[in-house]
Amino acid sequence: MKGLTLAADGFTWSGSWEGFGAMYVEEGNKGVYLGICITAFVLLFALIAFLSFSKKDKKTSAIEISIAAVCIALSSVLSVIRLWRGPEGGSVTPGSMVPIAIFAYIFGLRKGILVCFTYGVLQVLLGGYIINPVQMLLDYPIPYAMIGLVGLASKSKKPIVGILTFFPVAIVARYIVHVLSGVIFFGGDWGYSFVYNTVVLVDGIIAIVITALLFANKNFAFTVKKYVGEC
Repeated sequence: MKGLTLAADGFTWSGSWEGFGAMYVEEGNKGVYLGICITAFVLLFALIAFLSFSKKDKKTSAIEISIAAVCIALSSVLSVIRLWRGPEGGSVTPGSMVPIAIFAYIFGLRKGILVCFTYGVLQVLLGGYIINPVQMLLDYPIPYAMIGLVGLASKSKKPIVGILTFFPVAIVARYIVHVLSGVIFFGGDWGYSFVYNTVVLVDGIIAIVITALLFANKNFAFTVKKYVGEC
């Protein structure tokens, strides 16, 4: 199996990025690929437009767009580094949800959901498994959009409390969507889908721990909280 793998002495390279461009589309749904590509570009333009026409000045909008792009890129890179991968999809990563979750915390619920949804669409392009458009939505954009619920934490007086309250909620919401997809489209019963998709919870716990450690740093928490107050 080619790709980036975790060995005892670190990461080893075996020929190509596993997942990049490795999208699988069932026969009869090839047109979905073009639709996804178009949707991805439309969402990116919508994201830029949404941030550009915010009530802030142009300088602030440019900063928001730049931060959104950086967070999506960082999460995408981290998503490719798989510490463990399930036989039927799903993987544990070194905190791939952290960058987009921090964006949601800084910029709030609406912008957070939009950025996380856009990230989910890009995940399809980086190596999605597509049966039909509805399944694609339930496996990628919608569950990742749930991470945007971390934006609710921005109203908390203590950042660490907000993160530890709403990040778990976001992860559980993502988990529920994946469970539904497993039952509806992959022929699994509820018990199997609940158990198999616990990989999402493990991945989420890692992300929560990393984010909590970041916000436990007073300088980091103060800087982020200060920026939240300016948004």
